[in-house]
Amino acid sequence: MKKIVFIIVAIVLTATVIGIIKRSEDNVDDFLSNSNNFSLDKSIQREDSVDEIVSDFSIKVEDKYISIREHHNNLSSILGTPISEEIEILGEESDTFNGSRIKTLTYDGLIIEEFSPEKAGNGGFWILSMTVTNENYSTEKGLTIGDKLDKIKELYGNVEILKDGRTDSNNCAYIFKDDVEPNFIVFEVEDGITNEIRIYHELQ
Repeated sequence: MKKIVFIIVAIVLTATVIGIIKRSEDNVDDFLSNSNNFSLDKSIQREDSVDEIVSDFSIKVEDKYISIREHHNNLSSILGTPISEEIEILGEESDTFNGSRIKTLTYDGLIIEEFSPEKAGNGGFWILSMTVTNENYSTEKGLTIGDKLDKIKELYGNVEILKDGRTDSNNCAYIFKDDVEPNFIVFEVEDGITNEIRIYHELQ
């Protein structure tokens, strides 16, 4: 009788241990699965986040940014089809830029100039300048057409009047300069209100 009870107890204990091991394996599988999903999600986020390069010399279009000195092969996905597109080949008067090309893309309230060195081919265009004339676009700091001169000074503290002969502080242009490279923003002001923003890189 004792032998039978012992056998039954042994069977129950064995079944219990097997159940515990099985549950442990399932938990490990779940953990690994969740870990893989977590890693995949992080990877996707990183891939999404490296698409844009943002600086003081960028413009914001809804939730996207476009920057000078950058190759933007997906402009149409951000801005749609341009109203017009023209390509100019620079001549001998352009000195070292002879043979280079300037592509001008015109949109509603925005003109983009792209530059391509002579030997770069069709895929070598990068953004040389962007001129904004309506409130559909803003600078990286949030300035847009219609904003007051006070906001320019608030957002871009070290702006100075562009030396083009105009002296009326409410009807002139203000310039913001990059400390490192020849990148600039020019704010055209009329009656103390911003009516044009030009962001550009100066070819050396």
